Amino acid sequence: MMEERRSQIEANIANAEKERLQAEQIKREYQEEMRKARQEAQEVIAKATKLSEQRAAEILAAAHGEAEKIKQSALADIERERDRAIAQVQAQVADLSVAVAEKIIRKNLDVRGQEDMIEQFIQEVGELPC
Repeated sequence: MMEERRSQIEANIANAEKERLQAEQIKREYQEEMRKARQEAQEVIAKATKLSEQRAAEILAAAHGEAEKIKQSALADIERERDRAIAQVQAQVADLSVAVAEKIIRKNLDVRGQEDMIEQFIQEVGELPC
């Protein structure tokens, strides 16, 4: 009976050792799977980060391009408006010059009268908005 009991205990110990080895193997496999999962997660995060950085760079480049277009358009508008204003002032000066010349011719003023008329014309031109 003692021998039987010893055999049973040895069998139980051998069984326990076998189960312990299996548990350690399962633990190693689990740890390996966890390592792989963490690595895959890091790769996914790195890829997503890279894609988001690329997209941000593309959006920024597009915004800079659009801003440059708007700037160039505004500069062209300013240039056209400046040219239009200069043309208006030139037209007004020409009209006033013709008006002064007509007045001088019509009145056939003496030299002093002509000088006064020219002085008045210069003052009127100086008061024009630019």
